[in-house]
Amino acid sequence: MTPGLEWNEGFSYSNPANTAFQMNRTPDTIEFVLSRKLVNKPGTTFEYNGGTTQLLAAIIKKTTGSDIASFTKKHLLTPLGITKFEWAKLRGEPDADSGLRLRSRDVAKIGLLLVNGGKWNGKRIVPEKLIAEAMAEHAKVSSDEKTGEVVTYGYQIWRFAFRPEENWPSFFIELAGNGGQKVHIDAQTKAMVVVTAGNYDLKDLKKNSFDIYADLVFSALLDR
Repeated sequence: MTPGLEWNEGFSYSNPANTAFQMNRTPDTIEFVLSRKLVNKPGTTFEYNGGTTQLLAAIIKKTTGSDIASFTKKHLLTPLGITKFEWAKLRGEPDADSGLRLRSRDVAKIGLLLVNGGKWNGKRIVPEKLIAEAMAEHAKVSSDEKTGEVVTYGYQIWRFAFRPEENWPSFFIELAGNGGQKVHIDAQTKAMVVVTAGNYDLKDLKKNSFDIYADLVFSALLDR
């Protein structure tokens, strides 16, 4: 998310001004991403960019010979016992940006893989070092001196740090998708919450899927 390319996903994904909207309607998505104007020094400025996820899938295919659907099925989904899934297609290729469809119980398996450092049922699925690198800070996103909230980014993983408050965790990691899909992991208690939702492009809801954790799950943990 720091390639320095001119990109703006701040609009609704149905808005032609959204760069991802434009990418999804071009004959060659990779050419579209790589042809964007360079506006910042690479590695210095965070700008959420779904095109970089498409590039990641293209790199995997070029280096392994397998598209992202075949690669993840062999090395991730099948080892986790995930058998029901599908990929939306983009120009005949799996849509790496937003195309993987999973059940909540199977998304939870991926979350538990992170919690357990790359192991599933005691078996090593992903190297522990890679899991640690994925969850580590690689880009600064934002900070708010008033609230104490600091947002950073790992490898496709959001990281949220808060000013420590009594009886409230100060650090979370999160996998998040448009619509309110969440894998939310509290670093302190190791509590994990998975939500699948369909509130696409609704960013100003008074209550969103994160509030399920704040209002219900964490309050239940405190009651214990």
